[in-house]
Amino acid sequence: MVTKFQVAGRRLKKVHLWGSVQQAVRSQVAEVLRALDEVADLPDTAVLLLPYKGRAEGPAASTNPQAAAAGADSEPPCDGCHLRFLHYLRCGGCRQRRYCSRACQVADWRGGHKEACKQMAEEAAAAARAAAEAEAGAAGAEAGQETEERT
Repeated sequence: MVTKFQVAGRRLKKVHLWGSVQQAVRSQVAEVLRALDEVADLPDTAVLLLPYKGRAEGPAASTNPQAAAAGADSEPPCDGCHLRFLHYLRCGGCRQRRYCSRACQVADWRGGHKEACKQMAEEAAAAARAAAEAEAGAAGAEAGQETEERT
């Protein structure tokens, strides 16, 4: 095992990637340590759904340092438990709500999303139609300008 590591290290050095690999490893280790510090106050019996991405407490909770520095997260938290995860399920009706698990989806559905789901779906469809019409109108205006330029 050690020799495979050494051979791989030599190959990476040869193509000048060893520094990048070391930097990526340091970054991942720092991320693991941050996550461990974040959940250190939880009791041993606490359930932690995986893949865990961080608590949803503003930009500082982001696992992406650039996003945290910019003050915006690209991934909003689960709409059920309000934790960040790597992958989400979407509501099948409105496609607007995001959930880390089926359990969070069911809890949010019973907690009131059932009443708002249809309205959210209609609003999203109306926004999509308006965007499509605006795009079609812009494309038509460009085509009209091209025919004027030809004449």
